[in-house]
Amino acid sequence: MKNIHLKKYTIEEKRRYKLYKRKKTWVVAGITMFSSALLMQMPALADETTTLTLGETTSIHVSPEAKLPEAESETLEPVETPGESAQTQVQATPAPEAEVTPQTSTDTATEADTTQTEPQTDTQADAPVEQPATSGFRKVAAESTVAQANAAEDRSVHVNTVTADNSGTLSSQTAADGSTEYTFTTDNARSSAGKIGMTFEYTGQNGDTFSMVIKPNAANGGDLGLAANLDATGSPQKTALGDGSYKYTWTITGGAANTNVTVKQTVKPINIFAEELRNSADAYQPYLNSSLNNDTLVSGDNYQISFLINDVPAPTSSNVKLILEKRLNVTGAKVETKADAYVTDGKTNVTVDTNYVYEVTTINDSLLAGTVPAVRGLATVQVPVPENFILDENETSKYLMHTSDPFLNGNLKVSQPGGAGTPIIMTTTSPIVFTNNSAKLSFIGRYTSTQTSGQSEAPSGWVDLGDGKKHYFGAVNIDTGETLDPSAISPEARGFAQKVLPKEDPTVHENYGLIIHYSNSEQSNNVDVMLVSDYNSLKTGSGKSEGDIDPVKRPILANGDSSAPVLYAVGLLANGLTEFTPTYHFEFPEEITTTGITLPLNNVTDDHADFKSYNPAQSGYTVVVTGSDGTKITQRLQAGENYDPLTGQIDYFGEFRTGKKLAAGVRIVAYDVTPDAKYYANAYQNSINGTTNREALNDINSGLINILGHLNSKAQLGQTYKSKIQVESENKRLTTNFQVEVSEPLKLPVQGYGGPESYLGNKEPTTYKPGDTFTLGLETLGTVSKSGTGKNLDAGGVLTGKGNKTTTDLPGHALAVEYGTIKEPIVYLTLPDQTTLTNFKNSDQFYQVTFDKNDKNQVAPQPKITQKQNADGKTVMVLDWTGTGFELKPKMRVLFNLQVVSDAVNGFDTGLSKQDLYVYKKNGGESDLYTADQLKN
Repeated sequence: MKNIHLKKYTIEEKRRYKLYKRKKTWVVAGITMFSSALLMQMPALADETTTLTLGETTSIHVSPEAKLPEAESETLEPVETPGESAQTQVQATPAPEAEVTPQTSTDTATEADTTQTEPQTDTQADAPVEQPATSGFRKVAAESTVAQANAAEDRSVHVNTVTADNSGTLSSQTAADGSTEYTFTTDNARSSAGKIGMTFEYTGQNGDTFSMVIKPNAANGGDLGLAANLDATGSPQKTALGDGSYKYTWTITGGAANTNVTVKQTVKPINIFAEELRNSADAYQPYLNSSLNNDTLVSGDNYQISFLINDVPAPTSSNVKLILEKRLNVTGAKVETKADAYVTDGKTNVTVDTNYVYEVTTINDSLLAGTVPAVRGLATVQVPVPENFILDENETSKYLMHTSDPFLNGNLKVSQPGGAGTPIIMTTTSPIVFTNNSAKLSFIGRYTSTQTSGQSEAPSGWVDLGDGKKHYFGAVNIDTGETLDPSAISPEARGFAQKVLPKEDPTVHENYGLIIHYSNSEQSNNVDVMLVSDYNSLKTGSGKSEGDIDPVKRPILANGDSSAPVLYAVGLLANGLTEFTPTYHFEFPEEITTTGITLPLNNVTDDHADFKSYNPAQSGYTVVVTGSDGTKITQRLQAGENYDPLTGQIDYFGEFRTGKKLAAGVRIVAYDVTPDAKYYANAYQNSINGTTNREALNDINSGLINILGHLNSKAQLGQTYKSKIQVESENKRLTTNFQVEVSEPLKLPVQGYGGPESYLGNKEPTTYKPGDTFTLGLETLGTVSKSGTGKNLDAGGVLTGKGNKTTTDLPGHALAVEYGTIKEPIVYLTLPDQTTLTNFKNSDQFYQVTFDKNDKNQVAPQPKITQKQNADGKTVMVLDWTGTGFELKPKMRVLFNLQVVSDAVNGFDTGLSKQDLYVYKKNGGESDLYTADQLKN
């Protein structure tokens, strides 16, 4: 059967040559092109055979004099008139930036129906361009019109409009000097909110300059960024004036001589009153190396905007002042506890002599519907407490320093001056953020007796938004004792609402959820899953819960990746009534190799040393390792240590010692881990991973128990393997399975490589002379899987301020999913017209196989080389690696060295066929090339 696919090239050649003689515009004249077909029989996986067609339009330009005939080098496009050229330019350019209106004898600005392509020029076009609104703010389309005028007008400048988004309200008034004052009232200082924009216009003639001078005035050193970051149409020239002010200057150009034009410019909307919404903090080494300054925006901060005409001040009536009115409407506060597992009759049940974590949250009503307040300020809150409730100042200080919002460090003072049963006073010493999920002021305390109501009034207090003015909320003015308006208090405001039970009560016990932390199948982000159970009112048999985590895909790793070793990590979030001692149990099937365990580093040097966790200091852990031969070894470890039972190596942040190890050839079947000290009733384990790269994949987690491991070569595609995870304490047990599936190897992508290129209209064609050589071939893409350098064993870098930057604390990374290979490929090259194969320099072969740069000293076996002719008489070279065991892997190339023949002549582009060709061998016959339709028949 003839190959009609390749024959199509010959037919196409004739058709396109005729079109060139007729000077059709799509042809690049004087170009000789050829089309080569490069094919390869390529099993993507061991059990899959496919065929790839690589057809790439390549070009040869041959000229004995290396110069094309003059007639053949013309651009075959219609000749444009100047008007047509201008019109074409407008259609291909973005919207212009300035609106320019000529002044007529009647002083009326008339809009023309043309749009120019550059600001302030006299090129005319067909229609103004208007950009649609996008992402909540306008794209500014500036328009320009120019026409002749018979009379001039005096130079002037004035503001047309000032606009604001829906995160605040804007009002205006005329000042005594005739300028306009705009007041922006808002309770939202996010950078994404409070966008204020402006339009203004000026009238003048060619060469006239118009300047806007912006002077920021911040009473408390807040950042007023508009002055230095104005974004306006017309490309103004920016000049710093040295006092914090900036001048932006526009110049009129392109207008008719002695003719006034009016130009409209737009200041694009940005948030001109934005605060850095973080809590201030003292530096806390090694976690927080610097502190945020206490500068805040306050009511009255403003921008004074004035104008200059040719550097002479414009009338004050053109001046504008933009003023901030910062608000926060606090309507109360509420007390909540993290000991919320056991609730009856709307009350949380707790017991005596046990510390619990409490949070006080302000209730902030929004200034505008649909918005959420977010501003910085100071606060003092007075929290009434029940009888016999006492603040634990020492534990509260540790918690605020290390566990809650870390930026509260040194920023919140909590005390109970009158002792047990008297109000707790919480005072911020530096600005904090008030929003719907912040300004949660924490403290730790306990009941000393069951002789208490467990009830209290809601907190009262005041907030100061930085201007020294106190805004009181709650039932009383905490400074004077005066009763406040009860109707202003939010119905959500509430104090303590608890029932205090004796410890011996049968319903009193621990409760917690199990956190499982791991990287997702796509290796793009981390996942946290929590297994929880309802609180059981009985101790015996309470809290049993089982459930499997959805399977996650992992690549098979022969020896694991020691630089990104984590299979998963686990921790607890406790919300029960009592302290408890958990024992963690981990099991592994033979398809999962575990290479060790790394313990939480919190409390290595101090209580709550890892500020992302809240847990007591651990003097150590007991780890029992079960081997596949049934043996058990017991090893004592310190917090933060890494232990590999296969080798016995123990890492203490880069210091090594040898512990107990399993016998040679014995794999790890299970770990059992028990901490020395009981966990707090409201213990919380979390991770920061270090001061940098907090979201690193497969990284050692500072506050969790890390299980190191990977799928080994015994794992099979299509199978799911389970690693059992169980936590059991005095009165509770949680069980789950971490399920792992084998990541299916990705199909190896292959594409053409090399050869000359040409693109109609935007790239000069490649020109070759007789005797020139060039390379043509194929390349495989994908990535080569390899481990990072070094062993990632611990998270100890956070103790020195060098998180993820020590020899044993590395950042972790994504695990590369393996690509399949093309086993024993057959590569076909259809030789382009007017070319022949020639050996590579310093070689006796016309082909080369190159490998990834990391695969050193690799040599491809010799293929069987045959030469054929296709149905069109073209030469086809076949490289057949069948039976050699050779595989194409990622980052490889198969290249051919071609040479232009000595008698080559000019030709033309034969085009790239849109159909794929497939290699097919009839019974007993030789392989040939066919289209899909041919194969169906």
